[in-house]
Amino acid sequence: MRLPLFLITFVIPILSIAQHSLTVEFTGITERRGNVMLALRDANGNDLEQVIVDIPSSGTISHTFSSLSGGSYTVACYHDKNSNQELDKNLMGIPQEKYGFSNDARGTFGPPDLEDQRFRVNADRTIRIRLQ
Repeated sequence: MRLPLFLITFVIPILSIAQHSLTVEFTGITERRGNVMLALRDANGNDLEQVIVDIPSSGTISHTFSSLSGGSYTVACYHDKNSNQELDKNLMGIPQEKYGFSNDARGTFGPPDLEDQRFRVNADRTIRIRLQ
């Protein structure tokens, strides 16, 4: 039996593209109020999806992204204690709310380099980010 050229060229490759899930778990949150502002970004730091994660009164704080193609990503987040959807800073511009990046990357005077934040998704995966 011969498959039509259309199926071989277009449909079969699309069906074979694997989709994965990414679960992000948060640690370091000591006050269970407000929410976590979460951004999933591509390897170049461009936002793909922004999510507000509710903080339950107990248990793990996490969010799962589904239907991700294999590739490199970064994640940035912060604990928005007062739910104003802004990372609160003092007069010197220093964050007053805990924040974190994938790979627990930290910058010296500002956000860490993208290279330090990048991670690969090529199967279902869970990462943990410590907010500091």
